[in-house]
Amino acid sequence: MIVFQTLIFVIAAVFYLLNLNNLVVLIFKNQKSKNLHILLAIPYFVSCILMSVYSNGSSPLIYFCATVFFYISIYIYIAIKKVCKKITSAYIVILFLSIDSIIQSLGCIIIRMFDKQFNQFLVWKISSLLFNIIAFIVLRYLIDNYKNQVRDSVKLLSSRIYILLLISLFIIGELCGNMAQAEKLSFTNNVNSLFTTLTVLIFLVVIMSFVFSSISKQYYESISKVMEKQVHEQVNYYQKINKLSDDIRGFRHDYKNHMICLQALLEGKEYADALEYVRDITRQDIIESNKFFSGNQIADAILSDKAELAKQSGCKIEFDGFISDEIRATDLCIILSNALDNAIEACARFVTDDTKIITLKCDVKQGIQLIRISNPNEKNVSATETSKEDKDNHGFGLYNIRHTVENHNGHMSITSKTPVFILDLEFPVT
Repeated sequence: MIVFQTLIFVIAAVFYLLNLNNLVVLIFKNQKSKNLHILLAIPYFVSCILMSVYSNGSSPLIYFCATVFFYISIYIYIAIKKVCKKITSAYIVILFLSIDSIIQSLGCIIIRMFDKQFNQFLVWKISSLLFNIIAFIVLRYLIDNYKNQVRDSVKLLSSRIYILLLISLFIIGELCGNMAQAEKLSFTNNVNSLFTTLTVLIFLVVIMSFVFSSISKQYYESISKVMEKQVHEQVNYYQKINKLSDDIRGFRHDYKNHMICLQALLEGKEYADALEYVRDITRQDIIESNKFFSGNQIADAILSDKAELAKQSGCKIEFDGFISDEIRATDLCIILSNALDNAIEACARFVTDDTKIITLKCDVKQGIQLIRISNPNEKNVSATETSKEDKDNHGFGLYNIRHTVENHNGHMSITSKTPVFILDLEFPVT
């Protein structure tokens, strides 16, 4: 029996590491294995064997030390991947093991309703093994099919939601643990255990529903802000057009007077004054106005607005190419506004005497809209980071861009290397 129990525990321990690795890959990115992982595996599995052998209480000290090292090894395994912060690593480990602990307790509660005499440690590990096998299948499916969606959704949740989720799991775990430790259960208590099990499962479903609801809420709030921004940019654009029209009408009205003044200066051979007069005329807004002509009026409005914002941050937007007018205005606003905002924010992160250039190149080839936005990335800062203080309400930009592009059956790719960050988008247009 002890050999079978140990075998089950070791297999479950293998799935622990596989699932935690899958969680890191799903939420962050893949990381090449290091020799340290292999070295860590030896004492990790030794601790598993010791926990199984001494689970009968024959040596509490050895069992306690093995248990402590077992959980520390799991944390170290995640922390040395260096794809997430230490606090994040600890949170992932605690969250996963909390869910695993709840499943183990539920397994004991269910078995105790039918059999009062059973090997509790063995039931724990069999329940854990079944849970980890299911978790492994689900995580691999998400990695293969919904990796980007999961990564973007995780960024939408605020830290308060993560704290609330962990506290809820602790409460459920404590409730299940107390029920699992009860040695005598009458028929009435069996019924109560059944209802407790169902309540816990329903509570877990409610928690997950709450998490998904929070993601949806954050997403639609960000979409609402984008819509407001689009209306504001369109209003500004039309105001600039009206001002330009007024300037043109004013210039036409004064054109004859300007010619009379120039003629008088030239006839009087006052060439220097005539030249200065011409310079004064050409310094008017109508001549120096820097407009964009992309082929899409909404894109022109966005580019004009962002160009002014870029100028305030000591950078300049250079545009080249064509943007289809078949793109829905809302989608175009989401893509260009968020991408340019991120680029301007990146340029504002470092100080230089030279003007920082944001390059936007667009083209339509065989019905596919191609967009490439590049900006300086002097410190090789991750594209997913934000320098804004309100981090809970920011960081939706790339999520919104990816979501919009993929809704059009398109693709988004990121190249983040010193000294340039590049965002490539491609999606079909009708």
